[in-house]
Amino acid sequence: MLEHIKKLLDCLRLSNSALRWLLLHSMGVSNTPGAVMVKDILKQNGLQLIDLLVNLSQFEFFLKRTLPRLLSSKPKYWEEYRKEGVERMTDLAEFFSGDKPLTRVQKSENLQTWFSNMSQQIQHLQLDKPTSSGRTIVQLIQALQQVQQFHQVSHKKFLFDSIIMALD
Repeated sequence: MLEHIKKLLDCLRLSNSALRWLLLHSMGVSNTPGAVMVKDILKQNGLQLIDLLVNLSQFEFFLKRTLPRLLSSKPKYWEEYRKEGVERMTDLAEFFSGDKPLTRVQKSENLQTWFSNMSQQIQHLQLDKPTSSGRTIVQLIQALQQVQQFHQVSHKKFLFDSIIMALD
């Protein structure tokens, strides 16, 4: 829910505005074609409009009741996810050290150091600095995606080169 809160609040705001507009324009004494059309729509669909009003108010009540609970638990989740990110980066750094038994990966000190640095950057993220932490998280995600692409390309190139050597 927190992930899509902007969309949920925008939906609520737009629905309230549309409903308010319909109700206000149906009350007018104007006999313009637009006002007459709105009044006819409301006469034909009045029960649906009331259903919409009830559903919208229930949705708003649910959001109002649920959001404070979610926001109060945010620090706990933040700490859990930050810890998990640090552990995963540390695991990747260890993986590329080539020291773990049964790994079939070539030792790469550069990747080992890089993932260790990523782990430290995640460790330094702070919940009370959402702007800078958010920017750092976006940069970390982009860096991980670039390394993943590079590693896949270099791995494929290695396989391609191996195939060519085998054919020669």
